[in-house]
Amino acid sequence: YNPDMVTYFEDIATASSLFMSLEAYRKVLKPFHKKIVDYVHARGLLFQMHTCGKCEAVLEDYADIGVQAWHSAQCSNDLEAVLKNFEGRIVVEGGWDSQGKPGLITADEKDVREETRRCMETYGTYRGFILSPVMFNERGNSVLVGDERLAYIKDEWEKYQGICG
Repeated sequence: YNPDMVTYFEDIATASSLFMSLEAYRKVLKPFHKKIVDYVHARGLLFQMHTCGKCEAVLEDYADIGVQAWHSAQCSNDLEAVLKNFEGRIVVEGGWDSQGKPGLITADEKDVREETRRCMETYGTYRGFILSPVMFNERGNSVLVGDERLAYIKDEWEKYQGICG
């Protein structure tokens, strides 16, 4: 098994804020995270941090310790500001409104297509953005278990590439 990247899951935020003060993060968790990032980099691998919720306050710290990508970038963060401020330093993966209608099990074709276009038009012009849809169906996370609605995302992406690619 020869991975290219390690994704470390560290959910330290709610939809509205960090679970702790920024000072507490820096004192308690940041040194620990740095050790993990350094270990991964020493083996020649990329490091991605998965952190859900409104966690943009720690992104400068993530960049400081060498995090190369942030996964599950949710809309509760100012993603456009993050993409501008961290271009070339952290890849931002997410953008999908997972807490709103597009993330629900009841999201239909119209919802999925509209959300795909919103993400591409809002974030797709920034370097370092990866669209990561979060939808669920009766079997679980659509990206992991399959879902016919993923074809709508692909179709919208192909249309977008034809216009902007």
